[in-house]
Amino acid sequence: MTFDHCQVSDIGGGGIYTDQASSYIPIEKNIVYNVDSEAYHHHFGISNTVRNNIFAFADAYIIYQDKRDSSTPFHLERNIIISDYVPVIFYTSNVNFTADSNLMYDNSFDNKVFLLERSIESAKELWGSLFDKRTQQCEDYARKKGLMNNAVIADPLFADPKNGDFTLAENSPAWDIGFEPIDMSDVGPR
Repeated sequence: MTFDHCQVSDIGGGGIYTDQASSYIPIEKNIVYNVDSEAYHHHFGISNTVRNNIFAFADAYIIYQDKRDSSTPFHLERNIIISDYVPVIFYTSNVNFTADSNLMYDNSFDNKVFLLERSIESAKELWGSLFDKRTQQCEDYARKKGLMNNAVIADPLFADPKNGDFTLAENSPAWDIGFEPIDMSDVGPR
């Protein structure tokens, strides 16, 4: 089963949610943006492949791992993940998914990638003046856990992502991670 061209915009809820032991699912070539919670939420399951998607501007988190599975729940590969000051990757316990060759960018966080094991609000409250140092520690942890393998942290150079135009510029760093263009001609309600 492959989700194809998922667009959720201003209608509430999240984007793609794999629930109750969803396993062995390829999730490819989707555009998920402007969602009220997570762009991709993995509840639990094993061996899902999340590849060549655009996940952008979720209100809670972009990528969220809910429960820790005993084996690898999913592999995140060649995705473009952009945020507006929300965590790019959020996890509730020890991370055990894998990631490789993703392009990540936070529109409002000085070209750093926000990776947290808590919400931003609780992180700011908990860490106070150590907030910047702690977010760097989270990024270092993500690198150590393999979530930043071959990651590129840069602006993907979309035409107008805030208004849903995810056309990539010819000089986009997305081409460097092997991202394949997504045909947007039939995206949306039909």
